[in-house]
Amino acid sequence: MAKRWYIVHAYSNFEKKVAESIRDQAKQRDLEDHFEQIMVPTEKTKVLKGNKAKVTETMLYPGYVFVEMRLEPDGRIPQDIFFLIKETDGVGDFVGTAGRPTP
Repeated sequence: MAKRWYIVHAYSNFEKKVAESIRDQAKQRDLEDHFEQIMVPTEKTKVLKGNKAKVTETMLYPGYVFVEMRLEPDGRIPQDIFFLIKETDGVGDFVGTAGRPTP
């Protein structure tokens, strides 16, 4: 089975919640094996405030969740996975053209 990365638009400041919600729903519906990784890319940065160094986590791509999933043999996203993601609270749509997700 082929696997591909897709990018999902998430509402601002809901990226981590969307990623967790997709994981939870996949687990509840016994669809976990369709997902390889679900991530919100971040980096840790040091910020100096006064005399203290504080480490903060900054999102590299605000508003986006990256999802690596297994595809149908013909290369399509399985319908139940497509709707699981699309119907998740906080999800806008997949990144793509002409209404179709682009890997």
